[in-house]
Amino acid sequence: MSLKTKSEKLGYAYQGGITSAQMHDLVQMIQLWASTAQWYGFDIVPTFLTESPEYGATLLKSGFIEEKQLIRVEMEGEKSVLRPSTVLSLLQLSRQHLFDAFAPPLKLASAGESAERTGGGVLLYWEASMCVVGEETPVAEAEMLQILWQICVAGGVDEQQVRVVVNTEGCEQCRGSFRSALQSYVRQRSMRLCRNCKSIVKKAPHEIFQCRQEKCVMVAAGAPQILDFLCDTCKKQLCSFLEYIDEMNIPYFLDSHMTRKAPWFSSLIFSVVERKLNERDEKDELDVEARNQEQKEEEIILAQGGCISRAAELMVGKKIDAAAGTLLPFSLLGLARTTQTIMPPPDVFLVQLGELAMRKSMALLELLRKGGIRMNKSLGTDSLKAQLKLAEGSNARIALIFGQKEALDKTVILRDVASGAQEIVPQDRLISFLHKRLFL
Repeated sequence: MSLKTKSEKLGYAYQGGITSAQMHDLVQMIQLWASTAQWYGFDIVPTFLTESPEYGATLLKSGFIEEKQLIRVEMEGEKSVLRPSTVLSLLQLSRQHLFDAFAPPLKLASAGESAERTGGGVLLYWEASMCVVGEETPVAEAEMLQILWQICVAGGVDEQQVRVVVNTEGCEQCRGSFRSALQSYVRQRSMRLCRNCKSIVKKAPHEIFQCRQEKCVMVAAGAPQILDFLCDTCKKQLCSFLEYIDEMNIPYFLDSHMTRKAPWFSSLIFSVVERKLNERDEKDELDVEARNQEQKEEEIILAQGGCISRAAELMVGKKIDAAAGTLLPFSLLGLARTTQTIMPPPDVFLVQLGELAMRKSMALLELLRKGGIRMNKSLGTDSLKAQLKLAEGSNARIALIFGQKEALDKTVILRDVASGAQEIVPQDRLISFLHKRLFL
């Protein structure tokens, strides 16, 4: 069934239209997303807009969606619900894989339609999501960010106008302490708020951070920050994530007022945003706070992601680390659904040892991708023996061993998986050396 036919049968429609030229660009973008995700070891799997009523019951029980937000439909006599995100569909698939005794980490990706209620009805939109289940945090979040950043830049976005906004909402204990302090702060200043913020101050005090009314902006500027309420574990997680971003040379801004865009994200969250500066910003002499406010109103979210461990625990049924990232191509309308493809075995398997090597390996991954080297890895595994065993199982010809000494010396140990022979190669000669060993 075509997307247009499906939308008409459901009784909903997309906002706006799309030209043939735009369609061409969008197809290229989704192909770029798929090829990049596959290079990083993700399996592209089909997921669908309509889900079973049991799926809807799971969403309600987990608290990801309220009863009034759940979209129930009946098509050709069959009752279904419309999913709010491809991320949740991927978690459903992860649950089945784990029960089928697949060893984590699982790396799944899918592009397709999702739905949300709006004031005038139901909005259908496209998104392309990736999900890692069973990879330790914040390694998985850092890898997710690197992938989404590279897709946005390779897709033609001006790198000078793109940045990453990062925040953490901490664990349940951190959020509880922060929420209490914020509620108290906002309640004492409720008379200064706009009418809408006054009505939601008890239920969602954090919404004042999103309000653009001048009086609410002034109140929000002096509000408590979540960073002051983080436990030691959450502080360490955030600092480690920022160190990864530094190693990837990605510009970022730590915004303690940024809130999660979807309830299934928790703890670490990030957004890739494009900043559109208007003429007023460039010509008028605005104070710093006013200029920042004007710029924020012009930011377009291109991608978002973060930790979804809490969502994974609720939907998978066991306590497990998980992260997700979603590309938000707002005009992806009418795009053909991606299908699963069979990928050739990797050329190399990256074996990293230690925290320093783990951080430095992010740049090494990008070097391999740009050099056209197919790669597989297991960033969350510390044991050399275990990773070499994974290298054998992946059918890679070469294992790249990257430890603390290699990170400091800017070298890599190349190990022939079949014979076990090893040699040391400088990183600046790695790609040319691999091409000679693999392709000549």
